[in-house]
Amino acid sequence: MRAARAFFAVATSIVVGLAMAAIFERGVGAAAGSARTSLPAAAGWRRAEDKSKPAWVTLTFFAILVAILLVGASAMIRWTVKLAAVSPLIGGLAALLKLYYTCDEVREWLYETWWFFRMIFPVLLLGTFVIGIIGGVAAVAQGADPLAPVVVGGKTFKEYEVAIGRLTQRVFGATTMLSCLVASVIGALLYMPTLLEVPIVGDFFGYLQGMMAPGPALALLLAGPSLSLPNMIVIWRTIGARRAAAYVALVVVLSTLLGLVWGVVVG
Repeated sequence: MRAARAFFAVATSIVVGLAMAAIFERGVGAAAGSARTSLPAAAGWRRAEDKSKPAWVTLTFFAILVAILLVGASAMIRWTVKLAAVSPLIGGLAALLKLYYTCDEVREWLYETWWFFRMIFPVLLLGTFVIGIIGGVAAVAQGADPLAPVVVGGKTFKEYEVAIGRLTQRVFGATTMLSCLVASVIGALLYMPTLLEVPIVGDFFGYLQGMMAPGPALALLLAGPSLSLPNMIVIWRTIGARRAAAYVALVVVLSTLLGLVWGVVVG
């Protein structure tokens, strides 16, 4: 699912961008090209050959960060192996920063990272807590003890972890055109802060408990980060009703189709 989401998210952004350009930018390519040609000189931008760092430095920087993320977040690697693998990566990152980045650049990067962490982590904790509370209320409404163990798909969960999934299983329990479309629409309308879509799909709708099929799960994961109701309003005010409607429709349709394809592929 992680690999599918990463691949299809990039593919969706490319297709949506090309489709929007094909629909709304016919005949303006030449004018846009001439404007882009004159922009660097007028604005005083640095040309590509004037960059102070080789391209491989930036690529290596991001490659190391991604490697640290993948190794550190993996649930299949023991912490001793993680430590042995992450330590040289951190050392390589420190050496790269020391050799090719200024103190101001490193300070700005650390500040932005800390700001991003402060913005996301509290919301992630609060959102996960609220999802658990909603699951507990749903379990009580179904006449069950929220903390009682229940076996689903050969695995043992708490009742609050499966209460919502049990209610939505009729819609999302199988990969169909309807289930993927409903998941895409929910993802498009629902406001989900970064990373909160993971517990929403995994716990709230019951993907981890086997109550949500892979197709609608991927459809929601693709549409959710791309859109939200507040996001739609801002897009509409920025680019106009026609372009906003086309963008929303493209995201929902592509998310639905890709979710359907993925669900069929994985069975």
